[in-house]
Amino acid sequence: MFDATISKCLQLLYMFFRKLNSIKLPSDNDEFVRWYLGLSFSARVVIYITVLGTIMTITYLVLKFLSECDMEDDTQRLPLVAEEEVTTDWTPPLINESLEVTGKGDVETASFSSSDDVDYSTLCVICFEERRNCFFVPCGHSATCRGCAQRILSEESKVCPICRRVIRKSKRLVLKKL
Repeated sequence: MFDATISKCLQLLYMFFRKLNSIKLPSDNDEFVRWYLGLSFSARVVIYITVLGTIMTITYLVLKFLSECDMEDDTQRLPLVAEEEVTTDWTPPLINESLEVTGKGDVETASFSSSDDVDYSTLCVICFEERRNCFFVPCGHSATCRGCAQRILSEESKVCPICRRVIRKSKRLVLKKL
């Protein structure tokens, strides 16, 4: 019984696939069928090309729009550090060291007489006219005078002249004489 069922299934499959593999071609007499087959093939080719062109056009427009958005973002960048009110508080001295400045009068208003008497390690790295008396937060570099520090903070970039790190604020450095 089991063998008979398998042979019947195989016969049915053979007949089914035999019909699928056979293609009926139109005869020479049937011009309408030939015309219909040619038209349907041409229509399918035109539709495929149209759909492909539409998909390519949409993809191109999306990529073009995205590239324009990227260019707009370059001109309007968000700040790296959140906008804070720039405060310049007075702080007690961080380092108790005596700085020798050659000149007459107060250390803050000292004027230098010649290049031999000047200690360049105490001068502002930007203007070379005043003493270094400010440091930047968060990097901690003490490289500028008060005027140059305020000028740096008023600029758009607000970066430390030593390490190029973004500055949030500057603090006044008060050094006591010993």
